[in-house]
Amino acid sequence: MLIWFVDNTIPFLIGYFLISLSFRAFMEWKYKREKKDYILTLYSMFIYLFVLVIGFYLI
Repeated sequence: MLIWFVDNTIPFLIGYFLISLSFRAFMEWKYKREKKDYILTLYSMFIYLFVLVIGFYLI
């Protein structure tokens, strides 16, 4: 919904991905330490943020 009402949505998307994926990684770390899925979640968070930031500065 926010995409239609706000002109500059990239900072909101960056914030959304940062908060949601870091919360997910924290929960995976806290409750599933044996599987180490939180490492993959943190890796994907950095990839998403890198792509969004690069896309923000190139566009």
